[in-house]
Amino acid sequence: MKKTIKISALLLVLLMVFALSSCGKKESGGKTLIFGDTDLSKYVKLGKYKSLSVDTASQEYKTTYEENIKSDVKSKDLYTKKYEGKVAEGDIANIDYVGKKDGVAFDGGTANGYDLTIGSHSFIDGFEDGLIGVDIGNTVDLDLTFPENYQSEELAGAAVVFTVKVNYVKSADSPDIESIYSELGFKSVKDYEADLKKRTVKDLLFDNVVKTSEVEDYPQKDINIYIDALYDYYDSYYKKNYGKNFKDVLKSNNMTVDDFKKQMSSEAETQMNDSFVAYAILQKENLKAEYDLDSDETTGQEVLDEVEKVEKAVKDFVYKNAKTK
Repeated sequence: MKKTIKISALLLVLLMVFALSSCGKKESGGKTLIFGDTDLSKYVKLGKYKSLSVDTASQEYKTTYEENIKSDVKSKDLYTKKYEGKVAEGDIANIDYVGKKDGVAFDGGTANGYDLTIGSHSFIDGFEDGLIGVDIGNTVDLDLTFPENYQSEELAGAAVVFTVKVNYVKSADSPDIESIYSELGFKSVKDYEADLKKRTVKDLLFDNVVKTSEVEDYPQKDINIYIDALYDYYDSYYKKNYGKNFKDVLKSNNMTVDDFKKQMSSEAETQMNDSFVAYAILQKENLKAEYDLDSDETTGQEVLDEVEKVEKAVKDFVYKNAKTK
């Protein structure tokens, strides 16, 4: 029943949520999977990244601190469940639904206990909007139409009715730290709060480095490596979870592989800005970043894994050399 997430949103989603398994380790400190042969000093004008400070009394610090708590809650599914109120944009609504065409339930149109983020555009148009304002606990009928280019010939352009019950809404707002710290692997609230402060300071220090740095040009070779890695990641993801090639998913959205790569090329320059700065510092300071390897062959997942680990190593370095600890 779900439609593919809009391609323009895929890059940001995966950069934020990909989870990686490993069976080996590799250290970078010179040669890396991406930017390995590129001298980034020719492309990135670095701002100051040593002896920086963060105002821990600022609103920016408080906001980032709260966002990190929400991220922790999401990582372990420790949301507070709301059984009263109305569904709103951005909510994670737990729903049961049945989709029917001509009064008969169709394949793939039924689920129970499904967590749907309202506004994610992961279901067909009108489904998520139709739940906004619905009382939690209520059941509604949504009269919808599948897009003409939907991958299922049976449902393409078809008028359907979805009967949807909103069981509850998950909320990451105002979480009870006293009840979640142990679930996150900490021995005490004090330990968790200390870790939160450290991570928040690291995030803000690195954000400041990115803001004061300038990426003057983008080496297309490395952009292409990154885009190929994304494509490989998506292809593996859809094969594993849906038994289909990403090429076919793109086709169902009236896109070719070339269309995808062109769109990602324009977005990658913006989305990879932080990574360019991180790798430039990694090179200049000859830092090491340990990242995961699943095999002897380089996969898209491993490239994305390396990017995450390099940014972490650079954040640690900037924090170590900062005034605020």
